Amino acid sequence: MTTRMTLLLQGGVPEPAQLLDPDTVVAMARHRRTLQRAAAGASTALTVGAAVLAPSAMSGHHHRPQEPLASLKPSSAPRPSSTASRSAASETVTPSSAISDSPLVDEGPRIMWDARLSNSVVVSEDKLRRFPGLAFAPVVPNFGLAPLRIDVSTDPNSGGTGGLVELHYTFASSPAFPVDGRAIVTEQPVALAPGGLAGLATGSVPASAGTPIEVAGQPSLVHESQGSFSLVTVRGKALIIIAGPAVSRAEVLKLAAEL
Repeated sequence: MTTRMTLLLQGGVPEPAQLLDPDTVVAMARHRRTLQRAAAGASTALTVGAAVLAPSAMSGHHHRPQEPLASLKPSSAPRPSSTASRSAASETVTPSSAISDSPLVDEGPRIMWDARLSNSVVVSEDKLRRFPGLAFAPVVPNFGLAPLRIDVSTDPNSGGTGGLVELHYTFASSPAFPVDGRAIVTEQPVALAPGGLAGLATGSVPASAGTPIEVAGQPSLVHESQGSFSLVTVRGKALIIIAGPAVSRAEVLKLAAEL
């Protein structure tokens, strides 16, 4: 099962190296370089400061002042404590605002809805129906609009054994999709589905994976994650999941009826 399918059924916790968009990867690398440069600057400042404060210790012999003693006047300003100096250095190197805005901060579970399947190709509806290596007849839903993109993978290392298909849709803003109109239909061989989902083909419903329901007489499952609903069902030899970032229960059932 794909990473995204697994996330849908397990509550949306993404795997660390999967489905990161290029912009996020670049931002993370840039942030790491910024912190490394700041840390290097702090290390240099501390080394130079140590040489100024204790030159004899750094050089190995006594240091003779170059200026007359009369020119050395005591400072009237109080000297900050070493603790305060370390605190100031820490705040300069890693300010809290930089950390809170960093893409390295875990903001919670997230699914990358627009990401491509690993090792996949983009095909047309016509090529999808004739794509070699699929162990099932792919279903093109009757949603009343064409998919924006169709991804197909048959790479076993990417979960594509027997074929893996994603059809990406974007519905116009409406009472049915007031927040986000994106929806994805994912298909794979039902015989290879994990977690007991293969039993849907014979009427056995694994209730632990969601709420059992029938769609057009077919035992199915409705699953809720992060306020959005997905539906798992079977058509022929294909296990089908309908999901999106903001799909209501009523709408996912309506879409399932239009497969």
